[in-house]
Amino acid sequence: MTTQPNIGRWVQVVQDEARAEWLVEAGGTRTFPVSVHYPVDPDWVPARPSTMLDLFAPLQEQVVALFKEAGLEEAHVRGLPSSVYDGAPLAAGGAHPVVVLSPGLGIDRDQYLTTIAALVQAGFLVVTVQAKGVALLSVYPDTGTLVRQAEKVGAIGPTDFDKLNELVHMQAADVRRTIDQLAVWNAEGPLAGRFDLSRIALLGHSLGGAAMLAVAEQDDRAGALVVFDMSHHLPTYEQPLSLPVLCLRQQAATYEELLAGGMVEDVARPYVDGMGKLHDIAEGVRVFAKVNGANHVAFSSLPWLFGAPESLVEVQAAIDGVTVAFLRAYLLGKTGAYEHEWQANRGTAIVAIDRTGTELS
Repeated sequence: MTTQPNIGRWVQVVQDEARAEWLVEAGGTRTFPVSVHYPVDPDWVPARPSTMLDLFAPLQEQVVALFKEAGLEEAHVRGLPSSVYDGAPLAAGGAHPVVVLSPGLGIDRDQYLTTIAALVQAGFLVVTVQAKGVALLSVYPDTGTLVRQAEKVGAIGPTDFDKLNELVHMQAADVRRTIDQLAVWNAEGPLAGRFDLSRIALLGHSLGGAAMLAVAEQDDRAGALVVFDMSHHLPTYEQPLSLPVLCLRQQAATYEELLAGGMVEDVARPYVDGMGKLHDIAEGVRVFAKVNGANHVAFSSLPWLFGAPESLVEVQAAIDGVTVAFLRAYLLGKTGAYEHEWQANRGTAIVAIDRTGTELS
């Protein structure tokens, strides 16, 4: 895993007083942590290198113990680098376009380190929304509280579409509440004036991708949608999409490839059918591609916890390069950058596919 340029992180806890908590701590108000990642003053020098464990501050030692229980090697976990620094000084400048990120099932919101770093380096603020109760671990830094994944989430099977969709709609509601909150943070606080609320993109992985589609269908504040190996089998695809859509899939993209990779038929068929429906409702710019060398979790930093091969560096660089270029082109209007990045990766790491996942010539 390679290190990235330093980026800052500001963590807040968002409340949604209109919703009751039903997944964990039933009966209370729905709350969830949110991180805002931002560019750092280039002259600033950190007191020590950051690690991936610092994403779970101030409960790093408690998280180490939990990782050890899960069979991870302590020395390896402690040595994983990160470029994220809480409270690092903000770089000078004006308002930045915003990318709001919703994670996959079980994954911490900030365990997309290379994508976050690439987007911040490209001039975006990246707002990551924790799926509390769905993520394996959720840390509340203000109270030093750790919330584990809800038992009912761990009991959901791959064909329990209704229960999975409950999680999708919960994450979508969390994202919409977070977008509401951006205006408050833009008016006052350490990042006041730094959010360009006229240029917001949605980015989701897996279950978070389905959640971001639900947001895009209901909320006109987003100007682009990017989904990483989205849970295509869950949405109903009832609303047409006019905003630009980038759909990136793992290498196994067709029905036959998914079956060969171990996905059960009752999921694989609606999964591929759903991808086709997303293709059809995307009435504006749409780019569908698969990423050679990528499996489902390769879009996140999770593989590095388990000792991923160095070949993943190039895979993630291709994912990040095309994502940044797509958003530059279709959120910011810089189409030349996208064409260059697409051509540089097409046919190697990034391969165009049709609505069934089949490669295009």
